Amino acid sequence: MEKVHSAVIGWMLSENCIAFDKKEKSKLLCQIFGESITTFNTINVSVENHHFDILIVTENEKTGKIYWVIENKVKSSQRERQLDDYVNTLTEIAIGCGKRYCLLSLISEKPRCENDVWHCTTYGQLAGYIESALNHANEDAKDSIFINEYHDCIKTLNTALIDFLNNSQSYPNVFTDGLKRKEDKQFGMAKGQFADFIGQNNLETIFQKCFLGIILQQMDIEPCGKTAINETRGTALIDYLNYWEDNTHTVESHIQIQNGTFKVFLCNINNTSNKEDFVGNWLPLFKAICEKHDGWKINSPKTKPSLSISLLGKEWYNNPQKDIVVQWKKRYELAMKIQQSIIDKII
Repeated sequence: MEKVHSAVIGWMLSENCIAFDKKEKSKLLCQIFGESITTFNTINVSVENHHFDILIVTENEKTGKIYWVIENKVKSSQRERQLDDYVNTLTEIAIGCGKRYCLLSLISEKPRCENDVWHCTTYGQLAGYIESALNHANEDAKDSIFINEYHDCIKTLNTALIDFLNNSQSYPNVFTDGLKRKEDKQFGMAKGQFADFIGQNNLETIFQKCFLGIILQQMDIEPCGKTAINETRGTALIDYLNYWEDNTHTVESHIQIQNGTFKVFLCNINNTSNKEDFVGNWLPLFKAICEKHDGWKINSPKTKPSLSISLLGKEWYNNPQKDIVVQWKKRYELAMKIQQSIIDKII
């Protein structure tokens, strides 16, 4: 999906699009990147160049040559160090030139990078910028119809997201169908106006991520370690990651919230002990924790030396957002105490 959007956006900004003149393309480009409006003499666009989704090179007498990179995220997630790698690549390519970076996403993702150079733009904002540009488009140009169709497409995407966030209890399919193939989904069953649209376009997981981001913000808690919103097998999760060390080994500990279930996870990342030794060492403590706290269950490791305990959440998405926030905040505070009792045995 990202490649299709990148191709259309790149085409709109390129010389091949005759519906917009250079002034309107320049304005649209500057709006996407949150820059002051200026008009460029040249705008050269390439798609899938040096692993950049969209690479634009502009030039005029005032600004000189500027390289603009758009990283496009509709449904996919940012890879570890992906944005930092792009900054390094462009630094090597655009020596002595201006550089601009934009993360274009459906849900206003926070850039995962060391360098604070990435501007964030959502597809909802992009729809507004294109709508404004269409007011000054050459209506006689044959390609205007394609821009109008694309504008309607991304506007519907954003409208569906907003309706889901405002009426999440009407969209249980978003929380249950992320791992399903399209042919296995039951269309026409959910109350939400855009339920079938979401299912047809496989938007469940990215909508879950947006929902979890809002819940996380409303919980307003001090995070324990590195916080991220990830996914496994089509289901989004909140992940709090931390590391602890002693003289012999390093352990990785997570608190995760996925599909309403809370998990406290401990793993030996030095491989200094095999799975059996690790489990034998930590199992008594994990059993004692489960006996102390009702509802928590031990999860056996599959391959690497690890152990986890979890508290199941059933059909949690049927509750109002404010109730989810209150319950999750309490469970998170308990999960932190449980994690600390485990870490106290290490340090």
